[in-house]
Amino acid sequence: MRTRLTMVAFAVVLLASCESLLMGTKYVYTYALTKPAGAKRLEWADDTIDIAFAISDKEVDFQLRNNTSHTIKVNWDETVLILFGEAKKTIHSGVKYVDRNASQPGTVIPAGTSIKDMVLPSDNVYYREGYYSTYYSSPGGWEEKDLFATNDLNKDDYKQTILGSKGQILGLHLALLIDGQDVAYDFEFTVTDVQPVVKPAT
Repeated sequence: MRTRLTMVAFAVVLLASCESLLMGTKYVYTYALTKPAGAKRLEWADDTIDIAFAISDKEVDFQLRNNTSHTIKVNWDETVLILFGEAKKTIHSGVKYVDRNASQPGTVIPAGTSIKDMVLPSDNVYYREGYYSTYYSSPGGWEEKDLFATNDLNKDDYKQTILGSKGQILGLHLALLIDGQDVAYDFEFTVTDVQPVVKPAT
């Protein structure tokens, strides 16, 4: 029995190591908020809203404050991310991945309050089928693709494509309803740097 458990543990470690090697080098992106004018780092404000962003591999996180004396509602069905010039339907926190293509109720932000949320492209969400065998099993589950490629798969052309992403634009069209009026904010994030993740020495 102990021998069998040892073999299973070895197989798990070996497969995990192989997967890591196959993924190649991982890269991290740095962004700047370049539109609208007057942005400070990844933050922007006017008399209506304050908004601060954080961009990860797979999503755009933000905190949005209502500076008005009216209720603001986020219209998720008309909020899109723009990647490579293509508008992408988004989903946000709390939406079940199985419902990613369904209509999403708006989020209400009362006067003087804020919300924390995120958006990612709905078509970046997919279901990965499971793998099952005698010595190793990996159950299926929902996963998300990266906004921009982050692993070079040990291929030089992938590496060059990733490093060449400097200057790429990620857009967010944020649709709001303010005091009964449709108002849209268009934000653009520019990739200012792409660097490989340095693995610690062993």
